[in-house]
Amino acid sequence: MAHESFLLDRSYDGLLDSDAFRAHYLRGANRRLLSAWSIVLLPFLTLIPSLIFLVIGLFDPQKAYFGVSAGMALFFSPVFLFIPTWLREERKSREFNRRFAQECQKLTGRVVSCVRKVYPKQAYGGAVEVVYTVRTPSGVELKGTKAMERGDLLNATLPRPGAPVVVLVLDDKWHLMV
Repeated sequence: MAHESFLLDRSYDGLLDSDAFRAHYLRGANRRLLSAWSIVLLPFLTLIPSLIFLVIGLFDPQKAYFGVSAGMALFFSPVFLFIPTWLREERKSREFNRRFAQECQKLTGRVVSCVRKVYPKQAYGGAVEVVYTVRTPSGVELKGTKAMERGDLLNATLPRPGAPVVVLVLDDKWHLMV
């Protein structure tokens, strides 16, 4: 199935004949979430200077540093109110990705259309956008679109409508073409 189907994401090549694609999907999904931790660390890094000013301000007879540190802390404090919400959403995303990786089915879909997208101001050669359709085991026909940077396909023949593609399907709502 993997060798005859068009793979938009070449990192799945060789993984679709076994369950190795599940671990690969989960690693990629968790890597995207991990980079978002900078959102949490940034407010803490901006809090350090305000704490330094606060300590200096305690010993400053004019209390100028104390005012600066209080102003900085007040300016960044609303960011700290969003951290619990962000952490809860990140946990939900991890749970969903784990569930998707464990329970998804590997189905064969069909290409509806496949086009090159060239963005002149980007450093890479271009992207390939695939519109695909797949029928779930419950009989529902799902349609989706996936685009990915694929400079190697810039001058290559793209798959024609009706060509097989691999689609990971969780249920009648969640699906992903690989």
